[in-house]
Amino acid sequence: MSMADGRNETPEQRDDRNLMELLQELRVAGLGVQVLFGFLLSLPFTHGFAKLSHAQRTLFIADLLLAAIATVLLVGPVGYHRIVFRRHLKEPLIRIANRMAIAGLAAVGLAMTIAVTLVTSFVEGDTSAVIIGLFIGALFAALWLVLPLIRRMRSEDLASWTIPPRILAAVPDSPWVLPGQVFARRADKQSADPGGLSFERAWAALDPPGSVLDVGSGPGAACLPLLPRTTALTAVDADEQMLALLAERTSARGVQARCVAGRWPQVAPAVPAADVVTCHHVLYNAADIEPFLCALTAHAGRQVVVEMTALHPLTSLNEMWLRFHGLRRPDRPTAHDVLAILGAMGVQAGHETWRRPGRADYASFAELTDVTRRRLCLPQQRTREVAEALVDAGVDPEHPQDLGSWGRDVMTIWWAGRAEK
Repeated sequence: MSMADGRNETPEQRDDRNLMELLQELRVAGLGVQVLFGFLLSLPFTHGFAKLSHAQRTLFIADLLLAAIATVLLVGPVGYHRIVFRRHLKEPLIRIANRMAIAGLAAVGLAMTIAVTLVTSFVEGDTSAVIIGLFIGALFAALWLVLPLIRRMRSEDLASWTIPPRILAAVPDSPWVLPGQVFARRADKQSADPGGLSFERAWAALDPPGSVLDVGSGPGAACLPLLPRTTALTAVDADEQMLALLAERTSARGVQARCVAGRWPQVAPAVPAADVVTCHHVLYNAADIEPFLCALTAHAGRQVVVEMTALHPLTSLNEMWLRFHGLRRPDRPTAHDVLAILGAMGVQAGHETWRRPGRADYASFAELTDVTRRRLCLPQQRTREVAEALVDAGVDPEHPQDLGSWGRDVMTIWWAGRAEK
């Protein structure tokens, strides 16, 4: 029996339930596309069809093809099910059928949007058709894509990563460790030897020199390397200790940084816009991703540069959670989920995945072991076991690296800002 989602059911029962839910959804979607497809098939045989312009006929053909594609995709799972019936392939069937359904719904949304545009252009003219078509398309995108993506990421980021209360209650230390000295070492190394695609993007955007806003700054790993081209620096972080570490480093370089303590985007109204906004390794902690991203965009005059691990940084401890607690941890959200949300919001973002070279972030292997033990909610008596697990995971005791963001695939995402100039 599996209790992972609160249901007392076997994997077979879960697959049966998922398939029934999917088939019910396909019936609802299929009815709408059938009505649209029937309308489009009959349209050429009406007297008014001859009055359509060449552009309107092109729209009609595109709409007819999309309706046909939607029908194929939404009915496809039924044919697939018949062919693999009684072959114990229900789980792969559900995965493939889910993809067909998503693609089919996308085709339905486009077909409906074009149909409304076509009818409006015939009745009211091209200008009204464009306005109404854009509105309908935006409505489909918001309700069918943006809201589900945001909800999925928010749910997986907060609820799925929640540690069971029984495990939390068994140890006195908080697992949400923020080792300030580790982040400070990273900032110092980045400042002494700048590099990486995120730095290159922000550096290029600061030509000519301009102001920088660093959201979730920590001690300054993102913004300190940019100081030679920075005319004014604002740093936002929820941890005042991190801001103090940043202020020490900027003061030593003769720069007075404006430090704002608080959570983004709640403090955004009190923060001035900047030419370049940087945000490194923060988005996985954003409770509500859309307002967070919107506030970044609204505060950037030239460009927003975001850096995040391709996978959630805590997934690096998943095997250890299984080893010590028998608990399977989630593997989502990912950086690609953020890209999908940005796309659904209408933001044209560039992105590139690269590998950040591993560095010895910790002063000693003992320091890394202690931080990892706390993250795993284990008592001090099990420190030796944690050390053994780290070695088994490939950590070199002579050059201890954090398993989260260093020496792993990282994605840099950038897009144009919309701050008023």
